[in-house]
Amino acid sequence: MAGNEALCEAMGSNCVMSEPFQSTTYTRTTSGSNYGLFTGDQSGDKLGLVNHPVAGVASVASHDTGSNTFAGNYDISTDSAILALLPNRDPVAVARFLATKAGYTGAHRWGYAPVDLGSTVKRLAMRWYSYHSTDYAFHGGACTNGKILHSGQPLWGSLPRVTFQSYNGETNHYEFLNTLNWVWTGHASFDGIVGGHGCRPGAALPLSAWRGKWYRHEFVVRRPRNADAEAGGLGFDFQFFTKNVTDDTDEIEEYRFSSGCQGNCLVTGGPNFDWNTGTYPTEDMPSLHSEFYRAGTCAGWQGWIYAMVAKWDTDTGSERIGAASEVEGGGGGGGHLQERESQSMLLPSMIPGVISVW
Repeated sequence: MAGNEALCEAMGSNCVMSEPFQSTTYTRTTSGSNYGLFTGDQSGDKLGLVNHPVAGVASVASHDTGSNTFAGNYDISTDSAILALLPNRDPVAVARFLATKAGYTGAHRWGYAPVDLGSTVKRLAMRWYSYHSTDYAFHGGACTNGKILHSGQPLWGSLPRVTFQSYNGETNHYEFLNTLNWVWTGHASFDGIVGGHGCRPGAALPLSAWRGKWYRHEFVVRRPRNADAEAGGLGFDFQFFTKNVTDDTDEIEEYRFSSGCQGNCLVTGGPNFDWNTGTYPTEDMPSLHSEFYRAGTCAGWQGWIYAMVAKWDTDTGSERIGAASEVEGGGGGGGHLQERESQSMLLPSMIPGVISVW
């Protein structure tokens, strides 16, 4: 089945990018000695936009992996046992997945960088489904890096940005420094978030839980425009939601910047990080894309289906991409957790439909 996912079509202009990863062939459109950009034969008209190592429209890009060819980086898998771990999938719409090579290092990117924020966009989100092999190595030991995604500037590497990563078996983020164009009102010098601690409304979900299962992930950026975060006095925030689709467990809000972090979270300016509405990057944050960078010796591989990026001109707390009907059945959309502004200070166990992982 070719084209954009159904939810993207229903969302109209709110849908920025849709890549189901259902193509049967991928063509290399741009390449250099250490990178390649690839576009699928069944991708729709809302392809992704990458900003590194070169800017270009693509389904997926590889960088510093040791190969600049599609065959050297990816497999198109129809493994029936792994697809069977999606019990409610439409077998026509989800007939395959795109997988990295086992033991890969380097980066794999898809998403949209930069999204046109105009003068009104108040919220961005990126949703995708992933399968991690049972031996997949996140950051730790011989695998010395484990990035997941970036939220940041139009130009890759420009600061400020958010780097969301795996770190010692948990999610974490870093590059929150006063010298990297971040402001934390009331604090002149700060550097974090470090040491495997994170900003969470509950306890961390061990990344080992991702192995051997399909998970839905959604990263939401609130107030990506500096005009709202700084001048509007609302602050900058982001959230990470995840759901075990294989076992159909409830979605959890696993990470939230505004939850703050207690206990040895900062190299300087801490040890605690207590978010306030004077916390923001000094520039707009229009880019949102995967990174999946690993370094060192890293076992395992990961596969993807149904990635999507969306934007909204409102930020009530309920704007989410949520489920793809092709993957999870039902009508799709919405997300199982619809956190609203009035609930932003509640514990997850107090919000309807949300499980806490304390």
